[in-house]
This record gives sequence, structure tokens and C-alpha cells, in this order.
Amino acid sequence: MTEIPSYEDFDKDVKKLLLIDDDDYTRISGEEKKRLSELFRFGSSHMNMCVILMHQCWFRVCKVVKDCCNVFVIFRPVDKDELHTIGRRVGLKKEQIQWIFDTYMPHFRDSLTVNLIPGAPHKFLKNLYEPLDIDFDNVV
Repeated sequence: MTEIPSYEDFDKDVKKLLLIDDDDYTRISGEEKKRLSELFRFGSSHMNMCVILMHQCWFRVCKVVKDCCNVFVIFRPVDKDELHTIGRRVGLKKEQIQWIFDTYMPHFRDSLTVNLIPGAPHKFLKNLYEPLDIDFDNVV
């Protein structure tokens, strides 16, 4: 697709996965921003849809998208302030997210998954599959 679709373009009775990869949100029209917001606010909860957004820069993703997400896969950004900002968004202090990356993510392509869904079996995972049972009372 060349533009953000509307949630109405999809059959609500069919399970679907929508991947949105590295779009330039600073250049999309107001109508596309509205459709993107509706996909995350309504499409993902009422249209049998899972929406995954992949982007290189946290600060260029629309606020409504970040507010509606409940699972984040985070790669170490070059800028520590960006990592700390992401940490705050997912409920971690800057020292905590920095400690996780310094302790568990030694390689450039290691990722931290933060699952904010209540009752999830693991809140933190390394590289999508390796559970990290972190007790901050004993570390940071």
C-alpha cells in the first residue's frame, strides 16, 4: 500500500495482521494521520486486527500510536536520552532501562521486548523469546 488504509477497508470477521514499516509520519496528510489513529484505537480493538508498527526513530512516531501500544520491541538507540525516554514510556526509570541493556543486551542487534499486557507471562524478553525475570528491588 502507498498510504495508510482505513480500518473500514478490512473485513471485521477475518483475523488479520497489519504491518506498517518505517513510514515518514512527518509527511503524511491529516487524513492519513486520522486513519492511522483509528487503526490503533478502533481497528485493533474492534476489527479483529493486530497492528505492528516498525520505525527507526521513537520521536517520529505519532503520539496516539505510542499511547495505544502495549508491546514494545526496543533496539538500543545511539542516543542514550532516546533510550531513557522510551524507558519512561514503558514504565522504567532511566537507570533501569540502561541497566537492562548494559546487562542483557551486549550485541548491537539485541532487542528488549516490554510487554505491558496485564497478566502476560513475562514482562521482559530478550530477542523476543528469552524471558528475563528481573526484580529491580535487588538490582537498581
